[in-house]
Amino acid sequence: MADPKRKTRTGKNAPWPKGLRRNEDGGEWSRTLLRLQGLLDDHWQRGVVSLRVIAAAVGADERTVRRWLDSTDRPAVATQALVATWCDLHAPRRKPRAIQNRSTTARN
Repeated sequence: MADPKRKTRTGKNAPWPKGLRRNEDGGEWSRTLLRLQGLLDDHWQRGVVSLRVIAAAVGADERTVRRWLDSTDRPAVATQALVATWCDLHAPRRKPRAIQNRSTTARN
């Protein structure tokens, strides 16, 4: 049964204000979100990077990860750090630029 006084409650039991985010930005969330979206779009191994894998790695629900990607919700600061670490681990490895330049000049 719904509480008839829900909208009139105040204090810690008041309903969450519409449009106000529950979690603050850890400072790097927009950058981490772009990296996460890039990993999901461009990863060469199917099934290694998916919503289900990300959700399991950070201990969240798949629907929650979808809300993060849609920017309708933001994870807690501790979870933002977990997502950033997970992105670091799954980002494709690239050679440093100096090594790439040496290998192209050696062929010429």
